[in-house]
Amino acid sequence: MKPPLRIISHLAAVGIGVTIAAAGFSKQKSSTTPVGEKSSFLPPSENNRSAPRPPKEAKPSLDRNDFQVAWDAVKTRKLKWRDRMTLQKQILAKWAEVDLEGALDAVMKEAWDEDGVSIGGTSYFPNPLLEAFSQVFSDRPLDSWALIQSGKYGLATQLLRSQWLASVSKTDGLLVASMLTGLPASLQMKAVKGMMEGTKAGPELEAILVKIIDQAGGQHDDWIQEAFKRLPSDGDPGALRNRWATLPEGDARKVTMMEWGASLRKMDAEKLATELKHIPADAQEEATQVMLSQIKAESPGLLAALDYAISAGQLQSVAKTSPWLIRNVGEMGLMAPEKLAEWGCNLPESSDTVEMFHMAIGRFIRDDIPRAKEWLEAMPEGSWQRENGLAEFSQQALVRKNDPVSSRWALDAISDPAIKAAAAKLRHDWETRTDPSIRN
Repeated sequence: MKPPLRIISHLAAVGIGVTIAAAGFSKQKSSTTPVGEKSSFLPPSENNRSAPRPPKEAKPSLDRNDFQVAWDAVKTRKLKWRDRMTLQKQILAKWAEVDLEGALDAVMKEAWDEDGVSIGGTSYFPNPLLEAFSQVFSDRPLDSWALIQSGKYGLATQLLRSQWLASVSKTDGLLVASMLTGLPASLQMKAVKGMMEGTKAGPELEAILVKIIDQAGGQHDDWIQEAFKRLPSDGDPGALRNRWATLPEGDARKVTMMEWGASLRKMDAEKLATELKHIPADAQEEATQVMLSQIKAESPGLLAALDYAISAGQLQSVAKTSPWLIRNVGEMGLMAPEKLAEWGCNLPESSDTVEMFHMAIGRFIRDDIPRAKEWLEAMPEGSWQRENGLAEFSQQALVRKNDPVSSRWALDAISDPAIKAAAAKLRHDWETRTDPSIRN
């Protein structure tokens, strides 16, 4: 018997189960009777009759107690995890329509050991169950938010807030934007991403952007930067630069600079380098911060942008924002590995550039271990590029190539005690993960 029918048979024992389950599984072929076909639940003799159908009966009205009975019944049945989860989500969704607080109370009382969420030592419901509340959160955003914020759900409140944001951001981004300052700090950036991604380009998206800027109030440039990451990069860089250069400090200048930063994403390295030469000297720091907030791994001029930022004295900002961008350039094959490695070798020697250097040379080493070995051996002994390159070589040989012999060569060749110790620890961690005798 197919899972939906088996579940329905379990719930039939509690009287109201068939009504709830039928509503929940109406879209599944195994429990749906297409219009014009006879129900498979009728006896054969009834299916073959050509008598007119009786008037459709109204569905019985179900209250909190009915849903509680159905909810409790599911927990007592020996169902597969997927079957149980699917049915519980259907019950919760229907329950929430008529009694949101009751449905939330029910799911919050569950303590699961299977695929649950652990907070403060307590195991809560599996995350998929929260998806059952998406529709009611979207239909009644203010009522549901007030209930979530009531304080009755303790540490799990944060999980409910996240689900509320995921649901409402898609249907009422303007409402979410108006509530930004009232959201917990840990969810504010998530809210910005959600409403910008969940809204199509047009007047509504523009209104959301205006509201975000208004809510930011000069205190949250990161919200504005994140919002503009979701906007197209089709502006004219030169025209936008000329505009923001003449504007006084304030929202108009800030927004125009963000538009300018977004317009740089698709420029190739040569054109970008030329554009950056026109930045007024007194605006270099501000313009660099804007550019770094908008540039992406896929941007053809990424390395030119980073070079400019470093030359403008923004090395710490580059070190903070760029390592994973650089890594993605290599991992996604957006640039020849040898070209990226060459760029990395030309970084200034600094504690701020070490991680960038590792990210820049990783793919080059992994693609050809023998070639990379010759490359490192040709470097001056004791140079910071060679020392850190050997450490990256050791890690790539182990994690990507399962080659402890090559890793040992690199580890033995490192002369800097601190770099050697860090590389040795990474090797020990790898051995612990891969060798049962060490792990035990």
